[in-house]
Amino acid sequence: MLEFAVLIILLVAFLLLFQREQNKQDLFIDNYQYPDKIKKILKMTYPYLTNEDINIAIEGLKAYFKLYVIARRRIIVIPSRIIDRAWFEFMQSEEEYNKFCEKAFGFYLERSPIGIMKNGKASNDLKIVWTLACDRENINPNIPNKLPLIFDLDLKLKINDGFLYTLNCLEKDKYYCAKDIGTLDLSVAKGGWGAGFGIK
Repeated sequence: MLEFAVLIILLVAFLLLFQREQNKQDLFIDNYQYPDKIKKILKMTYPYLTNEDINIAIEGLKAYFKLYVIARRRIIVIPSRIIDRAWFEFMQSEEEYNKFCEKAFGFYLERSPIGIMKNGKASNDLKIVWTLACDRENINPNIPNKLPLIFDLDLKLKINDGFLYTLNCLEKDKYYCAKDIGTLDLSVAKGGWGAGFGIK
């Protein structure tokens, strides 16, 4: 009985340390001064975007990076064209990007593949990022009342080559229906880490 109690105490201590480290990483990602070059390139690529729009795009990049804090070394797909573009430009500043990755993740983060629905179907990879993004923003992934930022960004900013998601499934001919993505169990989406312990 005593051994079981010690095991529980150690597990709780580990989870608290894990949560503390994750909070530290989230704070770093939030407060990091991303290179101005990213904003300039986004403005050149999408000249109709306002400065506020570009700041929202950077917030989307941050939100996506925070999902990697949860996913650890698992690759998660990118559901947004503008996030993909911003990330690509950030990686061009190699030395700065390397330092950022070391502090944010503890490892060099390779750029992920794009994840979109094909023929109205979502891959498990897209379901993972949908489930994680909804969990981070306290959205019910099965009955969403809004889109997580990283799924909403391209439509919100009118990205002409973007991946456009909507909750209105009557417009499937123009947009991807987010309600059709489907979900995975949160513990599966997180790779087994932290599910059921309030770790986000």
